[in-house]
Amino acid sequence: FDEAVAGLTIVSNVVDIDARTASVFTLTLNDIINTMNVTLPANSRSVSLTMIITSQGSYSVTWPANTKWAGGTPPQLSTTSGRIDVITLSTTNNGLSWLGFIGGLDFQ
Repeated sequence: FDEAVAGLTIVSNVVDIDARTASVFTLTLNDIINTMNVTLPANSRSVSLTMIITSQGSYSVTWPANTKWAGGTPPQLSTTSGRIDVITLSTTNNGLSWLGFIGGLDFQ
């Protein structure tokens, strides 16, 4: 199974994720993210978005408010430049709620 990969860019502390074009996204975390806008395919049943995040320092991410994490706490992303974190967000109800999964943190 081959999944499309797309790059994400932070613009004015906002990231726009278009799940109609890809399901895996690369992101250089070089600014604070206050907002994530997700565009889902029409009539989607279940969607998972995997983000491969490369740190460029101590920048925070505000995950969608309707995201649930194991233990109730979002992950602490890497703050060392060049380190990589992998996060997946999954929804089964067209984005009304998300489950957040840590694929791995602090890859070196």
